[in-house]
Amino acid sequence: MSLPLHRLQARMKRDLYLPIAFRVALKAGDVPWSSAIADPAAAAAALRRFQRLIQADGVVAWFDGWLEAEAAGARVRRDAFGVVAGTPASPTRLPSVAGFTETPVIRHVLEITRLLCEATREQSTVLGCLTGVRILTARLLGARPAPGVDVEPAAIEISGALARAYCEAGVGALLIASELPFPDPSVARHFSPLAEIARSFGVPLMLLTRHPMGPSVEAALRAAGIDHVAAPGGHGSVCAISSTMLRAAPAASEGWFRLQRDAKPAPRLFVSEWEVPVDAPVETLVALREKVVA
Repeated sequence: MSLPLHRLQARMKRDLYLPIAFRVALKAGDVPWSSAIADPAAAAAALRRFQRLIQADGVVAWFDGWLEAEAAGARVRRDAFGVVAGTPASPTRLPSVAGFTETPVIRHVLEITRLLCEATREQSTVLGCLTGVRILTARLLGARPAPGVDVEPAAIEISGALARAYCEAGVGALLIASELPFPDPSVARHFSPLAEIARSFGVPLMLLTRHPMGPSVEAALRAAGIDHVAAPGGHGSVCAISSTMLRAAPAASEGWFRLQRDAKPAPRLFVSEWEVPVDAPVETLVALREKVVA
């Protein structure tokens, strides 16, 4: 298995570099989406090679906001990079949890996860990525994504089943990629079941969101069991590197990193604010890593 994130941080005693480099890694490895979804060994090898190339402290096994919905029966159309295009069709009926974890796409992703965990051993960590349950609810029911959407119990069950399967495969952390904003602290309750699973396996739970949040929401999330919150403009244990910076020339990040180093209270996690853009220059990703561990 891979090294749990908190143990890796304790061992390194420095800031950790954890960009969510998925499609950019497949592109760099010349692994098209058609191959990535057909050959787990090819996908895992490309992700691992890119991790070593940019000297990241972790690798995400899969990053796709439609993974769970598609496995549950949603019909989607994708472009050459696997990005969903057009308007997907919602499932006609929701699957059982057992049926969900046995679908070919989930078994495929779990095989990639297992291969990465074997390859990294205890030298770095592997992140298992989950879709937020509110956006998953909207995609399962065909509803328009909205901050106040009620959470479907099936979404919580499906998310929990995938989280447990990731942990059984040996991941060192669970990452929730939440695409909806957090209107108030009450939404934090939806994360408690996932936090319970993460605790039972001894791995941390991280929330990745593109939306800024207030102190009361962040406090509620931590109370619900979220160990790390990665949000734009966030403070504390996580710094989110913007997509603009990831696309820029290496020299453009000098001022920002100087501020981060001057202000840091303790070793932190540097993550991309979302998935690393496919057009991010490799030399920028390498230079950012050098600045993180400086």
